[in-house]
Amino acid sequence: MLKNTLQYENATISYGRFGSGNATCFCFHGYSNDSSIFEILDCNLFSSYTFIAIDLPYHGDTKWSRILLTPKILNDIILLIIQKEELPKTFSLLGFSLGGRVAMSAFLFAPQLVEKMILLAPDGLYRGFWYKAALQTKLGNKLMAYFLNRTEKAIRGLRLCKRIGLINNRVFLNAQGFVSSKRESTLLYARWISMRKLHPSLKILGEKIKEYQLPVKMVFGKADHITPAHNAMYLIDCAKPFIDFEQWNAGHMLLREKYIEQLEALFK
Repeated sequence: MLKNTLQYENATISYGRFGSGNATCFCFHGYSNDSSIFEILDCNLFSSYTFIAIDLPYHGDTKWSRILLTPKILNDIILLIIQKEELPKTFSLLGFSLGGRVAMSAFLFAPQLVEKMILLAPDGLYRGFWYKAALQTKLGNKLMAYFLNRTEKAIRGLRLCKRIGLINNRVFLNAQGFVSSKRESTLLYARWISMRKLHPSLKILGEKIKEYQLPVKMVFGKADHITPAHNAMYLIDCAKPFIDFEQWNAGHMLLREKYIEQLEALFK
């Protein structure tokens, strides 16, 4: 993977390029990952693609400013990289976990540019009231800031969420690890706030997928307790018949060498 950077306002966007195919695919990683997670695709099986893997705000080598990553800014960054790298103006999108939410937001802003979308264990499909309130309201953001600065209260809050069924045990354990460290809790808040505008409406997303007849591949692990497959059913129903849904014998991490042939099939 060849690393490069793009200046956007006061931010320095780090991204990697690999492959030399005629088709282009923009890749977005999951929470606490970086662009290197996609290096598994840097092999002859994917020779028809050129991949651009972007480090998201406060991840990898990207130096982010205090701007919000809105769908428009995300689209600006994609188009500037296309111009800089002399790539075709249309492209595919690949998103893993948090990156799935980013990919869906990119498509929804400029659907005419996207040829295909591949979503691996995508975040952003849960439709619960409290999830929306926490992510998309000023009160939710203030409460998160309050709890992340008070570790013991944050952990008690997580226990309450687990007890009333808002989160499962796996999510509880992961979240507890993040809030128990001052550095990790600071990063969590910065990442949360910077990308809080990337929450596409699933109803509108489904309508746009049908309108543009976008082929979508959506994959979940059967043992994934972080982004379980049942969260996807609403979008799948909204976008029939354009979403090809699969479940693998896997957990949350689908970008592994042992799944390379299944990953290859998603690009055909």
